[in-house]
Parts: sequence; structure tokens; C-alpha cells
Amino acid sequence: MKTSKIIGIRYHRQNLHGKSPGRFRGLWKVTAIAFSLCFIGVVVSLSIGFAVLSQKLPSIENFAASFESPNNPTVIYDREGIHPLLSLQYPDIQAEHLSIDEPGGKNFSSDFIRIVIPSRDPDFWNHSGSAGWKYFLNPDPVTIAEDLVEDVFDDQLGTGIQKAIFMRILAREITEIYGRKAILTWYLNSAYFGQLSFGADAAAKIYLNKSATSLTLPESVLLCAILKAPALNPIDSKGAVKDSYLSEVETLIRRNALTDEEIEILRSINFIIFEPPEKKYEVQDNPIIQKSLSAAYEKFGQEKVERGGFSIFSTLDYKLQKVLECLTIANQDQDKQCPLADSTSLNESQYQEIQKVLSGNPVSVTVMDVKTGQLLAAIDTDSSISSNRTFHNVFTPHEPGSSLTPWIALAALNMGYSASSMLWDLIDPGSPVPPGYQNPDRKIHGPVRLRTAMTQDLLDPVAELLSALRPEKVWNLAEKFGLNELPVGNADQVIFSGGAVTTESLAAALIPFANEGNLTQTQSNQTTKNISVLFVNDKNGKRIDLQPALSIPLLDKGLAYLIYHIFGEEEQAFAYLDRPAATKIGRIYGEKNTWMAGFTPQISTAVWVGEKQETDSAEIVSLSAIHLWQTIMETAHTGKPVIGWEIPENISHQIVCVPSGLLPGDACPETASEVFLSGNEPSQTDNLFVNVPINRDNQLLATSLTPPQNVIRKTFMNIPAFAKNWAEINKVELIPNEYDPVGQTDGEDAVLSILSPQPYAIFRKADAGTTKADIIIEHHIPEEILFYQIAHGNGFFPERWIEGFVGNGLQTGSQNIGSLDIQVLDPGLYDIRISVITKSQRFYQAHTFITIQ
Repeated sequence: MKTSKIIGIRYHRQNLHGKSPGRFRGLWKVTAIAFSLCFIGVVVSLSIGFAVLSQKLPSIENFAASFESPNNPTVIYDREGIHPLLSLQYPDIQAEHLSIDEPGGKNFSSDFIRIVIPSRDPDFWNHSGSAGWKYFLNPDPVTIAEDLVEDVFDDQLGTGIQKAIFMRILAREITEIYGRKAILTWYLNSAYFGQLSFGADAAAKIYLNKSATSLTLPESVLLCAILKAPALNPIDSKGAVKDSYLSEVETLIRRNALTDEEIEILRSINFIIFEPPEKKYEVQDNPIIQKSLSAAYEKFGQEKVERGGFSIFSTLDYKLQKVLECLTIANQDQDKQCPLADSTSLNESQYQEIQKVLSGNPVSVTVMDVKTGQLLAAIDTDSSISSNRTFHNVFTPHEPGSSLTPWIALAALNMGYSASSMLWDLIDPGSPVPPGYQNPDRKIHGPVRLRTAMTQDLLDPVAELLSALRPEKVWNLAEKFGLNELPVGNADQVIFSGGAVTTESLAAALIPFANEGNLTQTQSNQTTKNISVLFVNDKNGKRIDLQPALSIPLLDKGLAYLIYHIFGEEEQAFAYLDRPAATKIGRIYGEKNTWMAGFTPQISTAVWVGEKQETDSAEIVSLSAIHLWQTIMETAHTGKPVIGWEIPENISHQIVCVPSGLLPGDACPETASEVFLSGNEPSQTDNLFVNVPINRDNQLLATSLTPPQNVIRKTFMNIPAFAKNWAEINKVELIPNEYDPVGQTDGEDAVLSILSPQPYAIFRKADAGTTKADIIIEHHIPEEILFYQIAHGNGFFPERWIEGFVGNGLQTGSQNIGSLDIQVLDPGLYDIRISVITKSQRFYQAHTFITIQ
């Protein structure tokens, strides 16, 4: 390579190396400027964000006052807000405000103070009051100071990241302003220990029957364990207390809070736990109160509700509830203070027996408002021969028995049946009823309308219908109405025994039938519930709509109306109430327990009365349920207008024959006006009852040969073969199975006879060449024949004749006068008739019978 070229290349490289440092210095300068601007932007954004958040930060000016004047207890009221039903407090537990190392004051025990810090907040005396940076965005309290902030400012902290930031800022501020000792004192006097116990002194008195001033080391460890998991307290979770206690011991060991001697003592200790007294209440415990409380717990949290300050306005109707309690709680003047409805139908002995049953036997009742879905009154008791009656705060499930038949009726209507569809009540060896089953009236009814089977508890035809509809489909339908505890196995037998239903679920499930197909409930956590709370006022007087109503359409208006009509019209109309109402008595096979349920357009009520002793008669238990239902319904409707149901547009009326449900024919003995979904009316004429021609002399089926003066028409029930046994037992007259043997008489009729076809000749349409039957007669009529006619009809006594060939001029003797086309006739028995009229208007006839196959 030339020297000049080498020099040129080296010069170029030198220039490149010379320019590089300057270029990179420029790039770093730009990057630094950009980073600085971004950092400044972040700082400014954070400053602005912090300033905005600071404006929302709650003031701690009155923080200390929150612990000096605690909230009033949470109270549940009736729907009018007049009567306190339940106050969440133990009136006999007087907890004291204790101090920490105050000379001359009442102080927490030293063991408790020594243990509670390493248990709850090990770094309490050293940190700033809030958790470290790793918890900065965690919205759950970690330190004791953060716990206090959440208790005092819960509604003002917001949620998520905002809550985390606010809580930790405020925890630092209160620690700096009030000091750690004050923070700890407030905390130990207000912390939640479960069972309405706030503060260590209340917890010590409830669980240990002693003051927190004298807690021993093991007792201190127990309270620390409860403080971490209030639900695992010795009353609510007796079985878990020991494990919870030992787990707390292990936690203290890991944190070096115990000596070896203390560890040995703590691991071997046993506790005697004391039961707390009853909560303070004004009325008996009942499910509505419990449901109201549970709804508040679910919305606000149990600790917050029990800490106090809430006024819960339940849906309970106080007057109605008191009447219900009066009827079911024994008192000396029970008959005067709360008389039974329709008592004039009872004799003195029955009246006394019913009162005895209602005040001593297990009883469950639920009363609901149809339009709002609100629970108005309820009671649930249990009893046994050897124990006193106990009032429950939940609804106890019971076997539903025949109280479920409305949903079988609904399923049938969905499948094209009608209220007038005919079913057969037979109770024979092949019936689906249990052995020994009898109808309530101890009769077997034979053919009945669907509505009759449902209302009179004729469970043989109902069980047959259930089987035809497929039980699993029927109970899946019922589940949509809230009846969720029906068995999968033996589903076809649940109308007799098995399954579980509460009066609440039954009363609610009936509401769509009363409310044009709609059920009103409230929704919570993806599930629907009946409404037990009108509204809640919090400690600041703010009104909260806790259970907003939700209307749930479950079925067509027309179907809802049909169910009402089945259980509320005809013989059911005004049977138990002086206003339109649908009712259903439910019975359990082999048991005396009885359901009585029903509804009006305004109120739905379900009653269950159980058996207490074998001496209780089924009749008295049943009457008790009925009269309790009547009394409660009359009370619930006080001041309400008498209203019924409007007939939906898709409902029609039709006169039908009873019990077939078909159009009335000439033989129909009884008719009724029935309701139908439009388009589902019957089009066939009744065939259960028929008018049959018989010979009045021998009561056999008449034929065309029976002398006309002997023929009468008699109405019979057309009994199918499977019901013949029932008909025989119940002496139902059957259609004769023999024909009148009387034939053509001698004398004038003998001058005219049919020679062919021969009597009872058989013609097979399939035979080759068999198309016609020639008709050959013989006559010796002594005068001129004006005309003759060939006719045929179906059966031995044709109701309708088909006239054929007409001719004149017959010669004496035998002759072929025509033929009958076999191929156009359906298979069956036919009567061939020859009629002759003479010039003097004398009339002659001859008959023969043939069979076409």
C-alpha cells in the first residue's frame, strides 16, 4: 500500500477517536436532564396527590373523646320504631375502664400487659405507630394504633390504597400526639373479644367471671388468643379454645416472651369457662330478630355492629307478633286475651285441647307481606315429653308432606293439563302410595278432577301424576321458588314423607301465586333472601337502605291465577277466611304433624304444628294448625280492604262435565264452570258417562231387534278395565256386557227376511275379490210394494243409519235387490236393514248382522 494512503487512513481514524468523547458527553447530558425532569414531575405529582389526600384526611381533634363516651348499644326495633326488640348488651356485665400502672387506680394486671404487647404488636414501644414500608399499601391494620384508627374513622378512610395511606398517617399522628401509653390503654379498654365483649375487663368477666385487674398469666394468654380470633371464644367455639390457646403459647415462645418455667405452666393449664347471661330483649327470641341482626352483621361486620351505635328497624309487626306469642305461650287468661278465630265451630273440649296443643306442642309460623316480601311475624318452638318448650331464633325445617302439591299442580299445568283434567283415585295394589295409606276422608273416589285431588289431599292420583311428570323435574321447578331441601333419592315419595321445608320457605314460595307470578326479595352475596330489615340508622343518624327490594318474576300471570283458583275457589272458597284466599292443608304419612298454609293478595302465612305426645289426636293437631292460621290471618288483615285477584287476559272460562273435564254431552250428570289458559280448553265431548239403550225388561243391551217399546236409554259410567275393581267395591253399575237375545218375531215380520248375507257373516277386506256383499231377500207380502230401502249402521243398535239403494216393484219370492260396498266401510260390526212400505202404507223390516275385518 502506498505511504500516502496509509497516512490518510490513520488520519481518518484519529479524527474519529477525537470526536467520540464529545458525542457521548452530550448524550449523557440529555439523559440527565430528562431524568431530572421526570423526577421533578413525580415529586410534583406526589406532592399534589398528597395535598389532595391531606384535604380528605379525617381530623384527630376529637379522637380521645371517642373512647371517653362509647356508643350506645345497637338496638333492633319493630317496624314502627317504637318497641325495642333486642339490645346488644349484657346488662348484668358492668365492665370497668382500667389503666396501665396508674398509682392508686384500677390497673390491668401486670401479666396481661406483659403478654399482650408481644402477642399483638411486638415492636409497639419502638415504632412510630404505623407498620413499616412493606405494609404501606396494605389496607388491613397491622399495629395497635392502626386498629384504633380503623375503629374510630372506618367510614372516613375509604378503601384500598387510600385507606392504607390514611390509616398509617393517622396512626403516626395519634401516637405522636397522645403517646403510646394512652394508645395502649384505649386499645385494651375497647378491643373486641367476641360475645359482645369490648375491652379486656368485659372479656374477663364474661369468659372467666373475674376482673382484668387480677388476670393470671394463663388467663392473659387465653384473652390474647381470643383477641386475635374473637370467633374462637370459649362460648362460640368450645372445641377450638384449647388449640387456639396452645397456638398463642407457641407464638409467645417464638417471640421470647416467656421463661422456661412459664412455658411448662402454660402448657399444662386447664380453664373453667363461665356461660354469659342472656342478652337483654323485650320480646321472645324469634327468627326475624336473628335475620335482622345477621343482615347487619353481613353489611357492616359483626364487631362494628356489636360495638354499638346502630338502630336497626326490622320488618316485624309488633301487634301481630304479640298475638302470635299469646296464642302459642300458655297463660291463665289465654282464651280471653287471644281467642281463636271461628271458635263457634268448636265444642268446649276441642277448644281447650287446641289451646293446650298450641301452648305446649312444637309450633312454627311465618307471616309475610305478599307485595313487599317482608317478614311480618314469626315464631319457632320445639318441645319434647321430658323437657320444657324452647323458643328458637332460626326456622326449623320439617317434612313438607302434601303441602308441596301446589308445585305438582303447577308442573302439570305447564305440561298441558288443566284444573279439570281427570285423574283416577283407586288405591289398589299397584298404587304408588305407601302401604296402609288412606285418604283424609277414608274414601276412595274413583275419577276426580285435578283440582279435587289437590285440595282434598287425594294422594294416590297426585302420586300417579307426579310419576308421569317425573319427580326430579317437578322438584327442580319447586327449587326456583326457594324450596331447596327436597331429596334427590325417593323423590316420588316426598309428598308422603322425607325432605325438609321451613315455614319461612313455604310462606315465601306461595307468594308468586298470590302476586301475579312475582316474588319480592333482597339480594346479598349473589343469593336472594326474604326481607327482614326496613332500614338502619348508623351512629351518626345516617339512614341506610340495608335490604333493597328486588322483584323476581317466576311464572306467567295466568298460571299464577290458575293455582290460586285451584286452591281458592269452588269448595275452597271462603272455607277458612271471610275473604278470597287460597289454602292448603299439608299432611305427613304416618305422622300427626300438620301444615296449614295459604295466601290472600296481601298476606302469605305458613303454619306447622307438631305432635308432642302419642295422646295428641291427629284431628286436634290438624284443627290447631287450621285455627292458628285463621286467627293470625284475620289479625294480619285488620284494617285491610277485602280484595281478590283480577282475571288475566290469557284466562278463559268453559262449562265442562264433572269429573271428566270435557265438554258436556247428553249423558253428563253434572257440569261446572272451569278456568283454562286460553287455547287449552277442551274440544272433546265427555265420554266418561254414556247413554246406553237397554231392554227395560231384562236390563240387557238393546239391539235393533229389540221391540222399540221395550228400549230405554240408561246413563252409565264408562269404567275402564283398570278401574273395574273400584267400581265393584263401590257398587257402581257397569254397562251390561250381554245383548238382548230377543230376535225377530213370527207373524207379519216373517213375510220379509234376508237370505244373504247370512247372520254374523264375516267379510275380510284383504281377501281377493271381496269388494261387495250381495243382498238377497225373500218376501211373501200379500199386497203391492210401493218401495223398499237398504240401509246399514254400526253396532247392534245403530245411533245413525246410512241409507242406501231405494227401489220399487219387488216380486214375491227371493231376489237380489242390491249390494253393500265392503271396501268403503271400517272394520267392525254392522247392522243391515231392509225396509218395505206397501201401497196400503204398511211397514215391514228385516235385519241381519255382518262383521267386517
